[in-house]
Amino acid sequence: MSHALSTHVVALRRQIRRLQRVVASGTLATLGASAALLTTPRAGWMSFVLLLALAGYLQRKVRQVIRAHRAVKQLRLEEQFVRHGPAPAEVLTCVRRRNHLWTQSLTLKALKELLSPSPRVFNGDTRRQVRRQYRRSFGALRPARVPVDLLWFCGLLGGWLVAVPEALFQPPPPVFLLGAALLLPVLLAEVLQAVLQADLREGFDDFTALLSDWTMAREFEATLQAARRKHYRHTPLYRVVAPALGPPPAQHLHEIA
Repeated sequence: MSHALSTHVVALRRQIRRLQRVVASGTLATLGASAALLTTPRAGWMSFVLLLALAGYLQRKVRQVIRAHRAVKQLRLEEQFVRHGPAPAEVLTCVRRRNHLWTQSLTLKALKELLSPSPRVFNGDTRRQVRRQYRRSFGALRPARVPVDLLWFCGLLGGWLVAVPEALFQPPPPVFLLGAALLLPVLLAEVLQAVLQADLREGFDDFTALLSDWTMAREFEATLQAARRKHYRHTPLYRVVAPALGPPPAQHLHEIA
């Protein structure tokens, strides 16, 4: 099971690197195409709106490249946790310690929630609830369902076309044509990014399913049940000892005649 997980994590990292390259290429093409927006003739207030939208779009792209780099590092840590992580009996110790070798592991974070004393975790369909918890833990790495970047670029492109209708009927300068020509590679990069993100979503779904199978195979549920069977036992700190008393003195009753 750990071999299947490791192989799947390697495939996920490879797919994220592809996505990172596509985003970086689209960002460079967008910087070149921005010349078309910056040379928009007399668009009025629309030029200011387009520049703000372009700045937000580029900032989002830079953050995506950084996030992809962090996701690759995070998945590398999860692979090491699956291969060399603690045994089920040692997970409780890892969870209770704040500073630990695996503190940043999202797999350990999910196990911490699963091993919490809440009785709702392992009721009903255990495998489904374990998988749901892993999906929550890895939710930040899983791409969104809606292709926000593609919609954002289409909005930029539509706003630019609305802003420069008179420029399309005049002899444009060469820099204007170069910027307009670079819009096609940006559109292609956005479509490819949407396809890669959809594939990554399916990959993370399979990853969480494999993690839930791995968790059940390693009997973490038995660890949880053993931890819950440890009830609180009172240890007395002091004990009251009654003084040793001898038998009560004999009392003789005399009858008075």
